[in-house]
Amino acid sequence: MAELCIGLVLLNDSDYDSSDEYAREDEKERIENDKPRIGTGRVIPTKFIPPNPGRDTPQRLFAPGISAKDIPPPYEFIRRDGNRTQFLVYTDGACLSNGQPRPRAGCSFIFRPSSSEVRGNISFPSELEGPSGQQYAQTSNRAGLRAVLAALRFRW
Repeated sequence: MAELCIGLVLLNDSDYDSSDEYAREDEKERIENDKPRIGTGRVIPTKFIPPNPGRDTPQRLFAPGISAKDIPPPYEFIRRDGNRTQFLVYTDGACLSNGQPRPRAGCSFIFRPSSSEVRGNISFPSELEGPSGQQYAQTSNRAGLRAVLAALRFRW
């Protein structure tokens, strides 16, 4: 089952304050300019375990829909079974020249379907420094983890 879960983060939107003043349009700039920080432990993601392993996939369980809990109601990937407190986020990271001199890594996450009017993803280059201020080589693994952290910090 681990192969299916790579790049997927299951979040519970009750962990987020929908009255936050950050606008979604400003999120990309905020994520790019925000220094990484050591986690607070307030949001704990859980491993995705489908109700019927082997048959259920994230795409079958989560469909594009409107979550009526927030104002304005966001359009996102929500549970088909009526559980409107859960939604799906796709994450990924990649690194050019991984393991070689001068690697360049980037991250992305998809939080809703995109259309010509509304963007549903955020992408950005990986930082050179970790949350402690120490420099680390850019790698595909670090980029993937950074994408998950960015999705968890995103203001839904």
